[in-house]
Amino acid sequence: MPIISQAETRSLRGKLLHLGLILLLSLGGVSMIYPFLLMLSGSMRSQMDSSSLGLIPSFLTNDKSLYRKFLETKYNQSVNTLNQNTHQHAYSFNDARVPAGTARGRIADVQDFFRQVKFSRYWWVLGGISGFNTTPPNLRRLRTRLAQEFHGSLRAFGRAIGAPTSSWNDITPTPPNWLSQRFNYHPDPIWHAYFQLLRQSPVAQRYIPSITGYFLATMIQPKYGLSSVAGYNRVHTHHVSSFTTFVLPDRVPPANHPLLRQEWLTFVHRDLNPSFVLLKGESPAAWQSFLAGRYTNIAALNISWHGHYPSFGAIPLPRGHWFGGDQAQDYAAFLRTLNPSVYRLTGPGYVWRAWLRRHYHHNLARLNATEHTHYPRFADAQLPMDQITYQYVRQHSLKLRWDFATLNYVNVFNQMIFHGRAMLNTLIYCALAILAALLVNPLAAYSMSRFRLPGTYKMLLILMATMAFPPMVTMIPVFIILRHLHLLNTFGALVLPSIANGYMIFLLKGFFDSLPRELYEAARIDGASELRMFFQITLALSKPILAWVALGTFVGAYTNFLGALIVCPARHMWLISVWLYQFEQQSTPAAVYAAVLIASIPTLMIFLLAQRTIIRGIVVPVEK
Repeated sequence: MPIISQAETRSLRGKLLHLGLILLLSLGGVSMIYPFLLMLSGSMRSQMDSSSLGLIPSFLTNDKSLYRKFLETKYNQSVNTLNQNTHQHAYSFNDARVPAGTARGRIADVQDFFRQVKFSRYWWVLGGISGFNTTPPNLRRLRTRLAQEFHGSLRAFGRAIGAPTSSWNDITPTPPNWLSQRFNYHPDPIWHAYFQLLRQSPVAQRYIPSITGYFLATMIQPKYGLSSVAGYNRVHTHHVSSFTTFVLPDRVPPANHPLLRQEWLTFVHRDLNPSFVLLKGESPAAWQSFLAGRYTNIAALNISWHGHYPSFGAIPLPRGHWFGGDQAQDYAAFLRTLNPSVYRLTGPGYVWRAWLRRHYHHNLARLNATEHTHYPRFADAQLPMDQITYQYVRQHSLKLRWDFATLNYVNVFNQMIFHGRAMLNTLIYCALAILAALLVNPLAAYSMSRFRLPGTYKMLLILMATMAFPPMVTMIPVFIILRHLHLLNTFGALVLPSIANGYMIFLLKGFFDSLPRELYEAARIDGASELRMFFQITLALSKPILAWVALGTFVGAYTNFLGALIVCPARHMWLISVWLYQFEQQSTPAAVYAAVLIASIPTLMIFLLAQRTIIRGIVVPVEK
């Protein structure tokens, strides 16, 4: 019966009432859409802009926000790494310094520098391979590369690295700290894939470790801080105007700067990897003699260094190639035996300044004019990687915006579907649960409706009484029974406990009772069996109620969390609900929003494809 009659709709009162209902329903629709849009917007964010309340993420419309978001990925979501290698003092990536523009002269010089100078792979660090509870693009590519190399076999991968791995998603390498004397690595498939990816990645996706930044972080910041130079200048004879423009000398400071000299030597001896220390004018003989005295024979050295030297005289003096382990310790001990005046620091920044001197023939005025800078000395020139990065972001702005907007969705699909069984397990479970519910429940209701068994209503009362107890009450006995039957971590453990439903049997019996008895009598006269009457008459006339049963079973199976977590805790048997719970524990809120939106797609698709049948299934049982 309509709320407003046809005659009433023609009156002014009826029209106003009709308009009010439309406005009220529209307001309700908007109130439902707005939270959805907030979740959709939140799913495109990262740690940098997660606290922003805007409906549209700023990186979609603002180039500066896009640049800072790119820096967040490039520096593996570590502000300390950004500050150390770019000489900034940002408290978050929202405070990161953005270039005012691109200087063509500086960009051209950097590009020529990279083409002409052979860069060691240890002078780069690949960005986007680590982060706080997230999967950056290069980390996803690294995992994919490893999965392809080992043909998807985690067991083969575990044998190669010497450690078991339960999932490709557990592979998260720590960004290498090549400058640290305490950092070391052992070549394995992960590092092999890392260096391959490093070689193939654009320069803008990498960052160059800064020796000056590492010195400031280890020696200066703990003592004086980096927000002001006042404390530093108060105790140092070597005054600086800003830590942003400070450059660590490549040679040991002279004696008239005693404190800086002491800090320089402490840094070189204690913190800096000796691979970045060259010896000017020192002969290899002293180094070879030191090693001969340190090791009993060349075989012992080869074992320690994992080398193949025929004699001590064949060991060259280190010339800037990176090394670690016992070799680094031996070289560091050798450095302490020498006069510090022979030390020369090497690295990207020092090689850059030497290249500038050669390129501009020691003409500082020409350098400043070409690069639009104001360097007082060549020794103050810094490698302008921010220009390369900013140019890359501006040239690839559309692609980067799309990548950042879809990053969380790609990660969720990658982990849920391609590197996991959650979606497949859920589809199998839902299909089995629906088939079982459409067979067992109608059979039970049909037997009660067709044969009028004694005690039918008592049985229905018992079935309905089960609805008075929450599922949590039966979980412990169900778990014990399934354990005794050895069904844990199987689809049987998921399907069997909910294969029959008292409320569905009650509704189905009521619907079957309304079917004409004459149909069954005619079918019996024609010689039809009971099963044939069940399938060709009863089920054929019960599509609406069966659709409702299928919908209810699907919703119950798709949202089954606690039961699935208890009876199927193994990773290979996780359902989407369990996977979402585990994913939430180790992911950012933005990634969780994306996962929830993706998980809601199957229910939306089922409603759109079968909405008429589903609505009939909801209305008909109520009318019965």
